[in-house]
Amino acid sequence: MTKQDTNMNDAYTAAGKVLAAQKEQNPLLAEQFLHLKELKPIVVPGQHDHIEKILNAMEIPYEMKRLIDLSTLPSIKNRPIFVNCSGIDNPQRSLTERLKDHVREGGTLITTDWALTLTNAIFPEYIAWNNLRTGGSNESFAVDMDTAEKNAPTLSWFVENSSYPLALPMHTDVRVILSSNEFGKRYGGNCALGVAFPFGKGGVVHYVSHLYAQMVKLHKDQDATASTDWAQTKSVDLGDLGAKTTTGAVSTAYDTMSSILKGGTMVWNAEAVTQQRTYKATIIPTVQTPLRPDSSFYLRGRGTFEFERLVESLAGEYTIGRCSEAELLIADSKVSRRHAQLYQAENGIQIKDLDSRNGTYVNKNAINKPTQLYFGDKIKVGGTVVEIIPAMVVS
Repeated sequence: MTKQDTNMNDAYTAAGKVLAAQKEQNPLLAEQFLHLKELKPIVVPGQHDHIEKILNAMEIPYEMKRLIDLSTLPSIKNRPIFVNCSGIDNPQRSLTERLKDHVREGGTLITTDWALTLTNAIFPEYIAWNNLRTGGSNESFAVDMDTAEKNAPTLSWFVENSSYPLALPMHTDVRVILSSNEFGKRYGGNCALGVAFPFGKGGVVHYVSHLYAQMVKLHKDQDATASTDWAQTKSVDLGDLGAKTTTGAVSTAYDTMSSILKGGTMVWNAEAVTQQRTYKATIIPTVQTPLRPDSSFYLRGRGTFEFERLVESLAGEYTIGRCSEAELLIADSKVSRRHAQLYQAENGIQIKDLDSRNGTYVNKNAINKPTQLYFGDKIKVGGTVVEIIPAMVVS
């Protein structure tokens, strides 16, 4: 079948009724629902995604906040923060550090679609865009599922046009929570539609697409039937609402709600992270101190992209570029796929330009040969300046 269902407002209303009934029968679902309700999540409005509509259908209270307001909130404890899809270019350091601290202290950050630019600015070593965009029209992909039910509806996941698929390889701590082989085959090989990773005592969840589905593809005959019978299998009578909504749309809306409950109340394993050594940035030496392979340092990005990447020691080559294999990935069209490289030399760590299109600069000087690096040096690639900051073990 190639039909599509765009009647999603009614689908989410129907799914909310099914969820309300299911939580009375499912202890885990009831616990997640109650926990998210008590946490009262924060929702950042977006241009396209509308997570608040789903929370309304679930009757979950929330608080709307502008993104700029999050950097000055006195305390948001462990409340989940949902950031709707929107383009967030060059976020201020005060914001990225506040959100990073929020996650480190036990909070959860959930972002969708174009809000990847914010997540990447805060956690560049974990998650990045693969430089491909999804098709020019909205699409719906069949989600990979293990089910023995012959007539079970196909779970579809809505993907907005010009969405950002994720780069491969991913950090070892990143786990896929939602996938579609169909999506991966079409857009760069990464099947992930949703991923999660721990950081400090909290964690991050990101969805490649919107959480509020604008439409659903009806893959088979069962998906196109009225949702009445499907709802009754869950002991819910939808009445007239069941007659005017399809099984495919309502079941997809229901699974979207389940994803929000799981993501917003996810339990993170903090032990592995908190047991690692903790570093902090320290004062740049007043005299030129060469960067050596056993040095611990931060690469602090400013300009087009803002980030802070810790390098505990440089064991081998360290590439800066736009390709997914780069150790420091900067998704800037002015940055070449393999732009520059840090590596061990006899006198310490040097940097060389890899025949990049726009050149590599150290302290505003274009380099055309291997150049020794010192603490405090500023490396410019594309629209980003990367400063080398000493790091010190504090525990």
